[in-house]
Amino acid sequence: MRDLENRARIIENTVLKRVSSLGLYIDRLKPIPIPIPTDVKEFSLLPHVGDLEGSNTFLFVLTDASKLDDELYLDIKRDLLEFDIQSQVIYYRTNVGDRYVACNLMLGLLGKTGNYPYFLKDSSNKVFVGIDLSRKARSSNKGIVHAVGTAIIVDTSDGGTITYKNINVPAGGEAVEKAYVKSLANMLYKYKDKFIVIHRDGRMGVDELNAYVEVFSKQFGRENFALVSIIKSGTPRILQINSNIVGNPPKGCAILLSEREAVISTYEVKESFGTHIPLRIKVLYGDYPLNEAIEDVLRLTLLNFSSFTLNKLPATVAFADRIAWYNLHGIGPEDTDGNLFFL
Repeated sequence: MRDLENRARIIENTVLKRVSSLGLYIDRLKPIPIPIPTDVKEFSLLPHVGDLEGSNTFLFVLTDASKLDDELYLDIKRDLLEFDIQSQVIYYRTNVGDRYVACNLMLGLLGKTGNYPYFLKDSSNKVFVGIDLSRKARSSNKGIVHAVGTAIIVDTSDGGTITYKNINVPAGGEAVEKAYVKSLANMLYKYKDKFIVIHRDGRMGVDELNAYVEVFSKQFGRENFALVSIIKSGTPRILQINSNIVGNPPKGCAILLSEREAVISTYEVKESFGTHIPLRIKVLYGDYPLNEAIEDVLRLTLLNFSSFTLNKLPATVAFADRIAWYNLHGIGPEDTDGNLFFL
């Protein structure tokens, strides 16, 4: 209990004071000791936090475990989101007094409560959509279960919004089906006056590409959207030579493979952290110059505020990846008011 109180006090003196300095009012911090048994398969937090429902509560779940089993972690998230309680699980090994950890916890608290710490200064008046697929084997070992994650970023002069959408249609193999594309197009129709850029995590098959072109051309017109494939792994490396020393490239370095495809470095790497792994992007469809596509990917890495250390991935595919993983496990709040529960 004393350790819990000490860690809670550190969070109050670091994370919550920083959040308060940004104008988000914090009423109180109340440690609630909840013993989590290690010898049971099912566990619920609801008997301990049921009275917090609808109270605009953010729950830091402090555990003395170094890592929680996936199912236990998911049960905690599922229970709390059912009561509209945003949360952050903090493991025992996490040094909550470290300033970088404190900053990351602050970002999580802000994003999960719909208070974005910052937005892009210069807007593009575009709508960016991140799409990713997640999959796992069925518990019966017969077949694969798929889920699609959809993140939507509206970039406007008044700051814009970031949200997620649940589109409950099946995904076949590594391609989304036409039913998903139709649902997405209907969902985006209110943005018909903006240019829509779809970032697809991974390669896009011919059938999927044709589905987007057919449906979106009919809904928005052929000139009002673009499809971009973003490949995270298996990409060629980028290196630079400085005074006969081979090293990692700076952020923003790009090698053009064609008029529609490039390999780009999206983050800085300290030499002690190994070799930079770039992204490979390809404009698959649309009147969307490659240099503009590169600039947009780099800009969107700034909105991936899951960490104060600038991330490799643009927020579109990074957020879609997390959303797909949660959807795969049956967690996807219906309320899409901008609370980024997946951070």
